[in-house]
Amino acid sequence: MNPTQAPVFILSSAGRTGSTLLQRLLISTREIMIWGEHDGAMVAAAGNLLDRLQAWHGLTDGRQQQEAFARHGHDAWIPNLTPPMTAFLDGLRALFTESMGAEARRLGYPRWGFKEIRHDGNAAVLLKTLFPEARFVFSVRHPAEALRSLKSTGWYGLHCGSDPVRFASIWTANVQSLLRAAPRLGPVLVVRYEDMVASPQIVVDAIAAHVGIAAERFDLSAFQRRHRGSSKPPEVLSGADHQALTAAELVRTAKLLGYDVTGNTRTD
Repeated sequence: MNPTQAPVFILSSAGRTGSTLLQRLLISTREIMIWGEHDGAMVAAAGNLLDRLQAWHGLTDGRQQQEAFARHGHDAWIPNLTPPMTAFLDGLRALFTESMGAEARRLGYPRWGFKEIRHDGNAAVLLKTLFPEARFVFSVRHPAEALRSLKSTGWYGLHCGSDPVRFASIWTANVQSLLRAAPRLGPVLVVRYEDMVASPQIVVDAIAAHVGIAAERFDLSAFQRRHRGSSKPPEVLSGADHQALTAAELVRTAKLLGYDVTGNTRTD
């Protein structure tokens, strides 16, 4: 696939993984506008619509009614006649390209994409269905550090109910789902937050090759301008936090990304 015109989607294991830094880096090239989170609404709505229409087509023999109309026109039995599913896919594709894509071009960016922390592998596969040429970046961070950072925000309660067990479950489920989906997505780049801050140029070179933008277009000064948004400095983990991070599935999943959770340290 030629990545030079493809949309780019940054998906995350959870909040506080560096997805906003990735967003800012890509925007800094002036070649692609990466829109921010939108509560996962567009993909969720698109998936729900497609699921319902597909079920309805099966229930009402939609294809047969389309074929009958093609042969007999208004004399056919067509009470549930709808366009084919390919037409709805085209319409949903236009929803993204005419909102995010067109607005990106209006701002002077020839390409577009978005970052979202609420999407799992199923959402990624739907995006791949709509945009076969899309490039995916998975943003991850050691779960202990992600939790420490998340606890310092005002939306820890909203996102996880201020419950470290729920955080651990979300982190594990998202990582597992995204990794399972990866073989169906074409080229996927996994970016660890720790690698970004330790070796910015190496990570930027990898991103540049992945999305088809020259590495020199990236403004590495974004690494020096840290933005916490509404968050405070990271919190200390409690005993309950550490206990939640020992869940067997989380430990096993973290190891796939090179993280040693049992000691709350990174492994290479």
